Amino acid sequence: GTTVGFRYLQFGNNSPKIVSVVIDRYKPMIINVRLDSYQGKIVSTLHFTDVDVAPCEMTAMVSAGIVGKHAVYFEFLSDQEGEVAVLNRFTFD
Repeated sequence: GTTVGFRYLQFGNNSPKIVSVVIDRYKPMIINVRLDSYQGKIVSTLHFTDVDVAPCEMTAMVSAGIVGKHAVYFEFLSDQEGEVAVLNRFTFD
């Protein structure tokens, strides 16, 4: 249920096609990538299921065009107890 936000990223005029997230330690979880608000539109969803591999990079398609300047929020969802993840880095390509 934790959300991490980054304000503001400049995407320019060419929308990215994919988002990649690298997690150093994690438990099974879903990360929703949202725009402009922690309750904003979900533009991508990443599913982390293999807990034996760390660090782990997961890539997902971006479902909507992103151009211009936006805040980006990563919503971490898991049924696990304790620390769920350590966010290392993210990229939009």
